Amino acid sequence: SPDGKYLAYVDRGPSRSDIIYLLAVDNPKDKRPLTISGGQVQDYWPRFSPDGQTVAFVRFADVRDIFLVRTAGGEPKRLTFDDTSIYGLDWTPDGAYIVFSSVRLGESVRLWKVLASGGQPEPLFTPPRGVEETSLSRDGHRLAYTQREFNANVWRYEVPATAGRSAPPTKLIASTGVNSDPQFSPDGKRIAFQSSRSGSLEIWVCDSDGSNPRQLAFLGRANAGIPHWSPDGREIVFSAPAEGPDAVYVVSAEGGRPRRLTTDASNVAAPSWSRDGKWIYFGSDRSGAWQVWRVPPEGGHAVQVTKKGGYAALESLDGKTLYYAKRLKFPGYRKVQGLWKVPVEGGEETLVLKELEAGLYECWDLTAEGIYFYNDSTNAIDFFGFATRKITQIAKPEKRGGPLVVSPDGRWILFAQVDQDTSHIMLVENFRW
Repeated sequence: SPDGKYLAYVDRGPSRSDIIYLLAVDNPKDKRPLTISGGQVQDYWPRFSPDGQTVAFVRFADVRDIFLVRTAGGEPKRLTFDDTSIYGLDWTPDGAYIVFSSVRLGESVRLWKVLASGGQPEPLFTPPRGVEETSLSRDGHRLAYTQREFNANVWRYEVPATAGRSAPPTKLIASTGVNSDPQFSPDGKRIAFQSSRSGSLEIWVCDSDGSNPRQLAFLGRANAGIPHWSPDGREIVFSAPAEGPDAVYVVSAEGGRPRRLTTDASNVAAPSWSRDGKWIYFGSDRSGAWQVWRVPPEGGHAVQVTKKGGYAALESLDGKTLYYAKRLKFPGYRKVQGLWKVPVEGGEETLVLKELEAGLYECWDLTAEGIYFYNDSTNAIDFFGFATRKITQIAKPEKRGGPLVVSPDGRWILFAQVDQDTSHIMLVENFRW
């Protein structure tokens, strides 16, 4: 606090949600919760106002926004209504504004300010290479922030034969920034992927050897990703911000104007096509919790598929079973609660692979013989055989990563590997807010 008497910090609350506590510096027994939450609500980033009477924080739940709470107690007040990622915040010296970094409106991470009394956020000067974890000096003339340098590229791994060695891994799709979420076309001749090489995360395609990359969609927004091909290879479905929460889009595999499928205000993620091309599956929290839904490719009424939680889903090759990962209850985490399955026509939802708890929700792919998945706890690409029910290590990447996909002929695995993840503390002189 400004007077140095209290600390505001985050800790696990009685309901196992992260909440904000106040602790007296000179009396450790004087500790009380400042926010009270339960279920999927998580509170982070506490920052005292200059007069010490209010704490601003970020709440992750069905929304991801800035809230204010009085240090004397009371119900938190919601300040922003963007429901998008926030990477840091601080008060201006006069207590009139809160400066924060965000990807609101689908843009890249940049600085905004919003009146503490409420109102529409206004854009501020933003350093060209992004800004996170902001801190204003007491006179407001200096801004310290974290600048992150992140580079992810798509590597190709050969699936080893029963007897014999596999070829060494190859960096197949690379540039500065992010190259991720690779997906083979049904004939194996092309790859759709996510890339930030144009300045924002957009959908690109290239040949199967990584050559001839070209941008497919031009939304001009951040975080367009997780593309999946239609069974006939003519269209690609993906998710992207739509002036707020993400929406499901479909675009021609030859490029053009994407058409939006989902129009409600709920969050969506990880769309994929059914094997017969009649449905598009996607994760959504429109029912109050993350479940798998499906909608016709031409749009229309969405139908809920899972009942006990679901996120990223893929149909089996015969189109009879839907496999899906469950998102953890705690927002902001990309780890999952195992891989599950349910009959496409409905029925009992059963656990298939509990080991995916150590993986990520889109870091697995299906074949007729089993499931390839990335095990985050061991940093390995593993295979779970349907017949043997055993897990075999396929490859050991040099660095950690995320999404993976298997080629239609089963010979290759594409793996998005984080080749660089560093950060620096930067200082802006004569900052104007």
